[in-house]
Amino acid sequence: LIKKTRLSSEVGKALREYAMPILATGTSQRVVYPTSAAEGQTVFQKEPKGPAAREIVRIKNEMLEVLALGESIRSQKGRRGNVQTPQQRGG
Repeated sequence: LIKKTRLSSEVGKALREYAMPILATGTSQRVVYPTSAAEGQTVFQKEPKGPAAREIVRIKNEMLEVLALGESIRSQKGRRGNVQTPQQRGG
């Protein structure tokens, strides 16, 4: 979600109502996103050390953490618990 926008606030609220995990990390509205897409590039190609690339890396890392948590829970046979996202755990 794009941080600090009305749309992200509304989507976040809707996802919380369905108990969907919401990543704490988001993107900002940066010129490099549409510019790189229009040029057939990624932000990693256009500005590899820029803030947009760092945002995407943080999102990737948080997604991997959420996926690992889900995998860990699935591997616990017969145990059911309240699954929390890194955001809910304060991470």
